[in-house]
Amino acid sequence: MFEFKRGQITVVIILGIVMLLLFGIISYSVGYFWQGKEKSSMTLNTEPVKTYIESCLKKVGEDGLIFVGKHGGYVILPPQSDSLFLLPYYLHGNESYVISKTELENQLSFYVKEELSFCLKNFLIFKEQGYELNWGKIKITTRVTETKVHFNLDLSVTLIKGGVSKEMNTFSSFVPSRIFIIRQMAEDFLNEQKKNSSLVCISCFTNTLKKNLRIESYFLGEDNIMFIVIDEKSQINHPYKYSFINKYKFEKNGTK
Repeated sequence: MFEFKRGQITVVIILGIVMLLLFGIISYSVGYFWQGKEKSSMTLNTEPVKTYIESCLKKVGEDGLIFVGKHGGYVILPPQSDSLFLLPYYLHGNESYVISKTELENQLSFYVKEELSFCLKNFLIFKEQGYELNWGKIKITTRVTETKVHFNLDLSVTLIKGGVSKEMNTFSSFVPSRIFIIRQMAEDFLNEQKKNSSLVCISCFTNTLKKNLRIESYFLGEDNIMFIVIDEKSQINHPYKYSFINKYKFEKNGTK
């Protein structure tokens, strides 16, 4: 009968322990490898988040255009403004104060920056789906062209789920609008009107007809006339309206 000596038994036990340890290490390594491979193969679909942000950007951009249209291109009114009607003076005496294109873009950027977070609502809709989101500061750049207003958003957004993360940084949207043409028309009108602020320059409105714009005017008293430019071609739910006030120096005998 074959018998193991004590020394041989010890060697067998040690070999068994070593093999068991090796098996454990190999099993752990293989499991870790496949777990890492599985994570690396997982991809986050960021398109819903991107679409959500850009739809908010468009909606707030539309609201911004409506708002500045009601206030002569401004969110924060300049010193030369009527405090009752909350409208800027584009003409005051013989001076023209038409908003510049650059300032109009800055005012729109300010509006969108201040209001966008209310639309995003802290991304609650995605948090309810198990996502974690981190985001930075909002930076808006606006570009006004003849037929569109472009809104560009720089916002670092990190989307996290299942140990996988993905970052987005830039978003954009645009709103069809002819506010560029309206502002330019107002500037052309005021460049002629300021030559004689004792008369309303009716002939200065001829360019509005060429651009398919309509103008309504309302006498407010104290030599103030409010002008509302109406654009049927650019609609945000309704025909677009853009208002401002001119302060004239009418002759006291009633001749205008």
